[in-house]
Amino acid sequence: AFGNNCFVEFGIDNTVSDEYISFVFKNIEVNKILLISFEHDNILDQIKRLHRLNISLPDIVAMTSINPNNYYGYGNQDGYLIKGKPANIVCLDDNMDLEFVMVKGEKND
Repeated sequence: AFGNNCFVEFGIDNTVSDEYISFVFKNIEVNKILLISFEHDNILDQIKRLHRLNISLPDIVAMTSINPNNYYGYGNQDGYLIKGKPANIVCLDDNMDLEFVMVKGEKND
């Protein structure tokens, strides 16, 4: 399949088929995929869709946080929930609906 020496920015909208999404996940290592959105509100829809397609929550978290941090060189600076690191948090309920967001320790409803 694809060489896994590259990162892939992957955005999902209504024109992307479930088959294509499955193709991507069969051929590219999850740690090389950056889930992106060109519309701010669209990222939650993408997360819900991936979850419905049985992409694991740890893989979704990696694609939306850890992988971009590593790709853009911030992996050693933030994105970790440990003392001294400025992580942001998105909290979803059991239905994958947004409950709240924390940015630099400040809760935004």
